Amino acid sequence: LTRIVESLLVLAKLDSTVSAMQIKEFNLSEMAQNLVKSMRVLAEAKNIQVVSNIKPDIIFSGDESYIKRVLINIIDLIIIDFNKDFIRFFD
Repeated sequence: LTRIVESLLVLAKLDSTVSAMQIKEFNLSEMAQNLVKSMRVLAEAKNIQVVSNIKPDIIFSGDESYIKRVLINIIDLIIIDFNKDFIRFFD
């Protein structure tokens, strides 16, 4: 529960700093795939199988560092706070 509250606070902080964002186009597919790969180690340590089928070359316009933090928080919550043995990431 603490982890969920902390993640919500991070999201609220991100929301309050929208004006300071560095908006640019980046490859969201590549970022998501790299995050899934890096988080896979944590998932496997908890006996969670991770499967991803992320559509390639999704170009997104936004602040890359903020989007990355949000995705890390979401993946982290799924792995740590939910009792699942299988996670799928699809487009």
